[in-house]
Amino acid sequence: MLTPSIKKKRKLRGLLRMLANTVVAVVLPAVLASCSDSPGYSYTIGGTVSGLVGSGMVLQNNGGDDLNISSNGSFSFKHSLTSKTTYSITVKTQPSNPSQTCTVDNGSGTMNGAPVDTVAVNCVTGPTSVTVDPSGKFVYAANTNGTVSAYIIDQITGALTDLGAPVSAGEYPTSVTVDPSGKYAYAADTIGGAIFSYAIEATGALGVGTSFPAGNYPASVTVNKSGRFVYVTNMGDNTISAYTIQGNGTLIELANSPFTAGLGPASVITVQISDKEFAYVANMSAHTISVYTIDQNTGTLSAGTEVPVGFFPSSVSVDPSRKFVYVANESSNNISIYTINQTTGALASEKVVVAGNFPTSVVTVLIGSSEFAYVTNSGDSTIWFYSINLSDGNLTKFGQVTTGVYPSSITVDSSGRFAYVANMAGGNVSAYKINQTTGALE
Repeated sequence: MLTPSIKKKRKLRGLLRMLANTVVAVVLPAVLASCSDSPGYSYTIGGTVSGLVGSGMVLQNNGGDDLNISSNGSFSFKHSLTSKTTYSITVKTQPSNPSQTCTVDNGSGTMNGAPVDTVAVNCVTGPTSVTVDPSGKFVYAANTNGTVSAYIIDQITGALTDLGAPVSAGEYPTSVTVDPSGKYAYAADTIGGAIFSYAIEATGALGVGTSFPAGNYPASVTVNKSGRFVYVTNMGDNTISAYTIQGNGTLIELANSPFTAGLGPASVITVQISDKEFAYVANMSAHTISVYTIDQNTGTLSAGTEVPVGFFPSSVSVDPSRKFVYVANESSNNISIYTINQTTGALASEKVVVAGNFPTSVVTVLIGSSEFAYVTNSGDSTIWFYSINLSDGNLTKFGQVTTGVYPSSITVDSSGRFAYVANMAGGNVSAYKINQTTGALE
């Protein structure tokens, strides 16, 4: 039989065990949390995203733990890491619709007993499109930060001087052009679904823009050769919007607009041959070129043939002789060449030549009695030079230069003396002199 003294001692030991368990449950986690080298304790890793306007970006840590990013602001990976574990944050998938190039700062290191929230993912907002006015005096660039910049050209060196603060162009302009008279400029705001019209002042500066509704994701804008009509490709709803230009440069959409295009129309250009005018549209998702006849009285588009090209055609150009069409195929890394039927505008006799990595833009120029073509390759940041065979339109590469990061657009002034390139990820415009004997860029 247990004596009262033994019962009291056992009861006291029980109370002590309960107290000890309580202390361990409360104090131990706090001790572990305060110890930077405690085995098994995990810490979160993340940071902030800025400049994102596209969709579909995916981040990774150490080649896994995929994290979808849909907006700017803070982010954190699902899986935490223990102290002394290394981390490496990379961009697995770049944003698209529209395309952007995003880079990671402070993305690698070793966990040191505390959460990491200093990783910075920056999505570049640089120029996507560049054009020269007909006089050859001014350059305009559409910037992904929602503006259009204006520059004056040094007529001896070709260098650019900024004309002042950029003008507003909605949310994310991806294309800019100037009408043949040089009086008005137009920019396509892809995210905002609008077209902006600007009066060009005598100095080259742009007046305050006026916006007009377009279709879904307008990607490219051009003015026909008579300067009466504006055409805009809408990638989001596979259409082409058409407008009449008013006396002050403002726009009125045609009653029968928009017109049907192929899947993902990304680029449009018009050309006049004798007494007829045609439009060519590169359909990026359909991998085709659509041909249209333009009614020069009403601006109406009448669809003709649709011919296949390479994968993801992003740019279409007509040579100065108006006999050949050139198409930059981004995912095929080549250029498609077609002969234009001088009566119907139809395209035939496709040839293909090799380009660099991800060709995004093609332009042609006449220098003396020779023609040349220039192609920007966004994947390797180069421009390739080609001579054009005037009998069959074939291209022969004769040189290349390195340009800025992710060149997305190239243009040449009307005199054929200077070339300008919009470097989307570099956030700048490159300027080149064109050798008037060889056609090389310098």
